[in-house]
Amino acid sequence: MGLLTDLIIALPETTPAIVQEYPEHRKWPVLEMKGVDNAALAALASAWGDAKLADILETSKILATRGDNGPWILVVPDSFRDRLAAVKTENIPKLAEVWINQGDMKYGGRNSADAEMLLLSLRDFALTAIEMRKPLLLWMSL
Repeated sequence: MGLLTDLIIALPETTPAIVQEYPEHRKWPVLEMKGVDNAALAALASAWGDAKLADILETSKILATRGDNGPWILVVPDSFRDRLAAVKTENIPKLAEVWINQGDMKYGGRNSADAEMLLLSLRDFALTAIEMRKPLLLWMSL
């Protein structure tokens, strides 16, 4: 069984409810990401040249958990959300190509087209989070 990962738009103080209720109860906006964890998000930050943000994502602290097999919830930095929301459509193909050749992404079996579609979804979800004035939370579970 692989790692399940989703982005959730919610305030950090809702993590106790999320860790207990999600995914059975979907009270929050969710983007299912199929294995894109904080290391993959860090690889994206590296792809656009932000090593400091990549390090922050790579070493994110767990905000809430239910046990050894998860789920685990981490807060995605607002600076990542904002940078993601600002990605221009015309820059997505090149960014996707660089991203899939970063770190763990090279071994994830994704191709450029997969990465482009994921980037579009991530960008749109980040825009929604900004409109809602809420952060992104990364939910992961085995």
